[in-house]
Parts: sequence; structure tokens; C-alpha cells
Amino acid sequence: MPSQKRSLNVLDLLAILTELGDLRDSIIDKVYTMGGSLLLRFRKGSEKYFVIANSHRFGLTSYVLEHGGAEGVTSLRKLIEGSRLRSLELLNFDRIVKLSFDDGYLVIELLEPWNVVYVGNDGKVKWVLRAYRGGKDRVVNVGLEYKPPPQNFVKPIDDRESVIKALWSYDTIGRAIARGG
Repeated sequence: MPSQKRSLNVLDLLAILTELGDLRDSIIDKVYTMGGSLLLRFRKGSEKYFVIANSHRFGLTSYVLEHGGAEGVTSLRKLIEGSRLRSLELLNFDRIVKLSFDDGYLVIELLEPWNVVYVGNDGKVKWVLRAYRGGKDRVVNVGLEYKPPPQNFVKPIDDRESVIKALWSYDTIGRAIARGG
């Protein structure tokens, strides 16, 4: 029996975001926690949709306790409940999902250590699941400017010369793609 996948890759996330595209213009009406997961409940018309995010999963789910906890998300609720989802995108062609609302955006970093950050339209962090210091150049905390995690790969949408140079540094193209260039 094949083992269960432990984390999502960029292609998985692109497919999931395509599936979730129908949620554009829906209203986020509840934010929950359940175990180590963040649950977002969206309403579009009379339909309810649940999106789950945790260290190894992001996407629609149908199995949700309607009365999940509010542990750690009370201030996030105040910031986003009632907001309209304007767009969903992959940030920097990495395992980082950005959900944009009128007054800011929610960033779900599916990298270790996984995190969720709400950033206002001014670029400042308004809420963070876990305050974090990653190296000398990255601190994620309320009141600071949000900076995405540093990238150590060439995006396939970068200029052609950078992509070709990165591909030549691997013995096979398959290995280069698997490692992100």
C-alpha cells in the first residue's frame, strides 16, 4: 500500500488554488482552530465551504466540527470575519498561499515551521499564529513588515538564462525540477 503524502508541493497547491477559485467573492464568516489546524468557513450564497490549513495540508474539507475552538485566533476573527475573499494565489512560486481580502491578506506558509500571518494593506503584520525569527534577515511578528521566506531556488518563470543555468547544475532535468531548480 502506498504511503500517504506528507507535504504538498507547488504543483499540488496550483491545482488546489484552481479548485478554490470558485470561492472568490465569498465571505469568510468563521475562523476556527482544531488540533494543529486552522479552519476557515466561507459562505457563498447559502452554501458553506470549509478550508483547512496545517503543516501538511491545505484545501477544502467536509469533515469539520461546527464548533471548533478559538484558541489563538480571536484577534484574527476580528480582522477577517465578514471580509470578502478577492483573490487566491501562490506567492513566489513557493509553498506559500495568499488569500486577499479588502483590508489585507492572509498568508499561509506551508514550509517548516508552518505559519499563518495576516498582513494589512500597509504591509505590516496584524496577526501571526506563531511569532518567528528565521535567520538574521527574517522576523515575523505583529507590527513588523511582512517578508516572505527567502528563496533558494530559481523560479521557472524567472528569466530564461537563470533557469538554464540552474538546470545545468543538476545531473538530470527531473532532479532539478524535483528540487525546485
